[in-house]
Amino acid sequence: MPFSKGTFGRGQGTESPEDLNIMETGKYKFRYYYGLVAFFASIVLLIFVCAPLQLYFGMAGLAATELILLLLAVGSALLAKKLTGTGFKEIFPLKVPDAGQIIGAVMVYFGGYMLMLAAAYLSMFFMPETAERAAQLSDFTTTVPFPLAILITAVMPAVCEEALHRGFIMASFRTLKDEPRLKGRTALVKVLVIGLCGLVFGLFHLDPVRLLPTAILGGVFAYMNIKTESILPSVIMHFTNNVFSVISMYAMSALQQAVPDEQLEAAMRAAESAAESAAESSVFTNFRAVAGIAMILAGLALLLLYGGIRMLNRVKRGVGGAYAYANPDFGENPPQGYAATQEGDFPGAPGRDTYTELTSLPERISASPLAKAVAVLLTSLVLLSSGGVLIITSGALPQERPYSFVSIFDHDRGIYEETTAAETVSAETTSSETASDEP
Repeated sequence: MPFSKGTFGRGQGTESPEDLNIMETGKYKFRYYYGLVAFFASIVLLIFVCAPLQLYFGMAGLAATELILLLLAVGSALLAKKLTGTGFKEIFPLKVPDAGQIIGAVMVYFGGYMLMLAAAYLSMFFMPETAERAAQLSDFTTTVPFPLAILITAVMPAVCEEALHRGFIMASFRTLKDEPRLKGRTALVKVLVIGLCGLVFGLFHLDPVRLLPTAILGGVFAYMNIKTESILPSVIMHFTNNVFSVISMYAMSALQQAVPDEQLEAAMRAAESAAESAAESSVFTNFRAVAGIAMILAGLALLLLYGGIRMLNRVKRGVGGAYAYANPDFGENPPQGYAATQEGDFPGAPGRDTYTELTSLPERISASPLAKAVAVLLTSLVLLSSGGVLIITSGALPQERPYSFVSIFDHDRGIYEETTAAETVSAETTSSETASDEP
């Protein structure tokens, strides 16, 4: 049925741009709120469908959850294609990054991982239940064989969650560039897209303790996808991130099974003793120590993020401060901050116009890669040194090794007994105090 003027009740000649688009093409416009609708639908499914599945079926329920999210992503993409004509290649871009982009994406991921750890340590301080939840998650994951755990908690989330979040939802957020108030404000749109993707990913996990760490990770994934114009980097990095977690869970489980019962019981006694006698001096209950750790991680993250961002934003500089752009159609409208030169084509690149910077020499120096690198390095050094000072002056560093095992000969029973250094010191102190009390 063809559309006619006044179809939407605004009267002849008062149609909005979106109405005109529908009238001309018979399609709606792909908008940012499509992704918000998909996000809220995922939250409803997680609460009322997926949570009961995981409660009753364990890891099998988690696998079903990931499949439901994948169906939501693909179904949303199919609906968007029917309503707006937006193709799968736009929603799920699968461009293979080059070697430099891969290196940059890896560096950005590890920088984001450092920031995520810093946020996690701060969360542990303000919300001590974090450690208990981590233990519950480990117990939940290790109920199945290791290869199956890799499939369910690493492979499936990397595909299914990324298809929803960095696929459909992010593709809809990127249409913010077409909003009248944001047209031409490319940098602001990128910040909004990255921030929204991070926030949505953090809220998606339905856990206030993990909100900030997962939001950071979601923003990092969104950034690398924007720069590589592909969903593949976030899929690979999401898989890598989850694999690390699964391996650590199974390694701790295997270690607990491998340690002899006597040593394990001794370690548990030492842990209880240490928790009772030195709770206030623990690293993770001392704010100054936690802040120091967070600052050190932030300093390392800054270096990695800067290096990764530089790799993802590589620009080929030409002679004489000019740049050759792959798009030869700028004409009289070159990129902001540049002007077309009179020389014509760029040397060695026929068909590419040459543009020179309009900024002054001091401005170019302050914005030069060397100046930025020096600023990042100095900031990182300040964070690292300040963090180290905070940890040293916090008084939270242990003065002894309570978990070092020693063998002590029990003369009464004629056997060697496994104990810990902390228990040995405690026993010697007790015996000496008893001896000093005797007349």
